[in-house]
Amino acid sequence: DDKSTNEYQFPEWCKYTVYKLMGDRLVTFSAKEYWIENYASASRYTTTPNAMWKKRPYAQLAKCAEAQALRKAWPDIGQAPTAEEMEGKEFVPSEKDITPQQPILKHYPVEQFELNYTKWSSVIQSGKKTAEQLIAMIESKGVLTEPQKQALINCEVEEI
Repeated sequence: DDKSTNEYQFPEWCKYTVYKLMGDRLVTFSAKEYWIENYASASRYTTTPNAMWKKRPYAQLAKCAEAQALRKAWPDIGQAPTAEEMEGKEFVPSEKDITPQQPILKHYPVEQFELNYTKWSSVIQSGKKTAEQLIAMIESKGVLTEPQKQALINCEVEEI
């Protein structure tokens, strides 16, 4: 369906279908894209299409519909818009912090601490590990309370 204005004509919409072989079945993926939702204006101050969308309105809309159909069929390839879809549009990327966050550990269970305390005390007193090393190992599984840490530190043999 064509719409027209004083200077140019453009399609109202475009439907594009791609076929993907999934196992032994041929699956269809269709996308219907509308002109009003896709065309790029000449500037932010006008609704007039930019030069490329004026010159090739059908092809531009077809490219957008094709890209959308391909995204549906192969979502793992990428969801980023194509150059044709973004031409003449402003893109302000949103910034977000992608720094890996430390997992929030729960407190080390009191029952487990009491069960393991004698064994840990022996390890510290034998010199196989320091209290600090043992505390670091235990806290990779759960956070110790200050009294639990102090109990392990008190197991260290004082050298005379």
